[in-house]
Amino acid sequence: MEMQEVAFASIEPFVGAAVKDGVSMGNPATARWFAVMDAGEVVAFSSILPISIGFRIRSSYVKPSHRGRGLYHLMMEHCLTICEQACASVEVLVDDLEPYWLKRGFKVVSRSKSGIARMVKLY
Repeated sequence: MEMQEVAFASIEPFVGAAVKDGVSMGNPATARWFAVMDAGEVVAFSSILPISIGFRIRSSYVKPSHRGRGLYHLMMEHCLTICEQACASVEVLVDDLEPYWLKRGFKVVSRSKSGIARMVKLY
């Protein structure tokens, strides 16, 4: 399996499944998209969206058949490396993965009424 930057069109066939899984797709035209490929097939994807403080990592999805193999972690490490190389701050919005991001040096800076945490890591 390999990670590569792709055009949104490469992951577009998976958008319906991702949205059903609760993934917010945002505006695909303004993001950089990354996919994990397995024998030429997209099995996971994520994006980095430029924002005022740097980047927001969002729109992450792993096909059910490939879950439990560390692909989410692989994508997040790839996205964080890109942000770090650009010396850009990173933001994530999470509801259930706070411990994952806290271990990576992120801090909760605010929380919505619905419990979504806005977490930031400064480089």
